Amino acid sequence: MKSHELDIVIDEHGNISVQVSGVSGPECLDLTKDLEAALGQVKERKKTSAYYEDTVSDTVEISLEDE
Repeated sequence: MKSHELDIVIDEHGNISVQVSGVSGPECLDLTKDLEAALGQVKERKKTSAYYEDTVSDTVEISLEDE
């Protein structure tokens, strides 16, 4: 069974950073899709060099602020 990890950090301004590791290709986006939809608008998406390798590490910044 494949193992993956979501590292979720909420800063003092209410911004959420999610880092995904242990998955390949766009699967990391599938893992965070529901979380992103529940929490709010994505402010920034950073794909690390690992995104293009066998193991993915993807960071997503999500805002909890109302528009």
